[in-house]
Amino acid sequence: MKRTIYTSVSALALFAASPALAQDNSSAVNQSGTNATATVSQGGSNSDSTINQGGNSNDATVNQDGSQAGGKSTINQTGSDNTATVTQSDDGSDFAGVAPPINTSTINQGGNSNTATVSQDTGTLSLPTSSLINQNGSSNNASVTQVDDAQYSAIGQDSDNNMATVSQGDPALVGSDGSYGNSSTVYQGGTGGNTANIDQNGLGGYSNVQQNGGGNSADLVQNGQSNVSNIGQDGDGNLADVDQSGDNNSGVSQGGDNNDAFVAQTGSNNSGVNQGGNDNIANVTQNGAGNSALVNQGGNVNRATIDQNASASSSSIDQSTNGNLARSIQTGSNQSSTIAQSSTSGVGSISGPIGFTTSGYADVNQSGGSNSSSVSQTGKSNEAIITQQASSNSSTVTQSGEATAAYVEQIGSDNVSTIDQTGFVANFTPSFGQVGVRQYGNRNTSELNQSGSATLDADFDQTRDNTADVLQTGSDNNSLINQGGNDGEIRLVQSGDFNNSTIDQSGSLNDAFVNQEGDSNISGVTQSGATNVATVNQYSNMNSSSVNQSGTSNTATVTQGSPGI
Repeated sequence: MKRTIYTSVSALALFAASPALAQDNSSAVNQSGTNATATVSQGGSNSDSTINQGGNSNDATVNQDGSQAGGKSTINQTGSDNTATVTQSDDGSDFAGVAPPINTSTINQGGNSNTATVSQDTGTLSLPTSSLINQNGSSNNASVTQVDDAQYSAIGQDSDNNMATVSQGDPALVGSDGSYGNSSTVYQGGTGGNTANIDQNGLGGYSNVQQNGGGNSADLVQNGQSNVSNIGQDGDGNLADVDQSGDNNSGVSQGGDNNDAFVAQTGSNNSGVNQGGNDNIANVTQNGAGNSALVNQGGNVNRATIDQNASASSSSIDQSTNGNLARSIQTGSNQSSTIAQSSTSGVGSISGPIGFTTSGYADVNQSGGSNSSSVSQTGKSNEAIITQQASSNSSTVTQSGEATAAYVEQIGSDNVSTIDQTGFVANFTPSFGQVGVRQYGNRNTSELNQSGSATLDADFDQTRDNTADVLQTGSDNNSLINQGGNDGEIRLVQSGDFNNSTIDQSGSLNDAFVNQEGDSNISGVTQSGATNVATVNQYSNMNSSSVNQSGTSNTATVTQGSPGI
């Protein structure tokens, strides 16, 4: 049997304006078992070290170097092959004359082959730095490095083969008090094999990592001031990667398996990611100030991407069921985008920019300021693509049914677009051929309602299936389209200003074509029955046209003015 105990106690008298301090070093070592080794080296005043080891091949090393006062370490190890190393250094400044800077480290290891390493170095304030490590499983590894004052770290690992690494404070910022007051809590249980890496080198950062499954990984880097991050992973094989710099808040909660969440924030941003299914991926990147992003995926194999670069932007993505794609990219200021999808497969499939899916897909791209977009899709095989540039544009898309598709592009300012689609195997304003609603001018308004059905071709070709195309290139134009029935086609072009168009279409295989190139024109088209065709061309100003068709195979052509006049 080999037991080694080495203790060294030294004191350093401080000769200055204040009186000298006493040594006050204390060390108590209790070892029971075989091949246990304890080494304690204390320098300065008020250092206190207690080591209790029970079991086999335990190793505990404590080195406290406090020039005036501080330093306290308690190590309790029960089991076999445990190793704990604590190094604490005090700056010795007690300018307040009340409480000296002090380091506190407590390590409790139960189980076999656990390793814990703590290194603490206080800065300039009379605030304690504390580290608590409790490991009850086997083959766990915990490492804590803390620099500057008022740092707090707590690590608890109850399962096996977990690894936790915590680094708090920046040696280069100790003199300026720019990296103190950080707090980190890490708990890893479940089936084991979890990994947590925490790096906080700013001021007043807070992080909480809870991993209760198996094979989860959490990586967190926080720079700046008052960052807050909460990561909870209860499933298996989940990955959370959070990188924050400056007054950011981030919360990641993954309850399924094999989910990936990536959050990178620079500026005063807020982000929340909650994934409850399996094999989901969420990417959130925010630059600027005042951005907020929320991703909630409840199904499986969903993809969500939020990229915001500006100030005061807000984006929310909520996806249920399986195989949905959603992407919102906003550049500018004061923009808001909301996407909600609930779809499970369908009659068609969609290939989007971030993957391939057989369910709903929504893409929103806003550039400018004060734009707002809301997309809500339920049913199967939904698609919505909205692109807004300039400022103060608004777009709302609501789709319910199977194989619906919508496209909205607004380039000017103060444009409003509303699309509402319901039905079964119906309502195509497909984006593939740049068909849907396009408004390039200013203060244009377009409302499109489709509630009919389509007859699918054998090759699933949507060349006729209920189609509505609206193009408004002027300003202050208004368009209202109500399309029901089957296999109808509507084409509307308004290139002048202050034009108004209303189209009501029901029945089957009806076509309505309206072109208004002048200003202050009014056009109304009402179709029912089957295979009716209405063509309206108004080239001059202040014209009025009304077409009402019922029955079968009727044709109406209205031309007012001449092209170019």
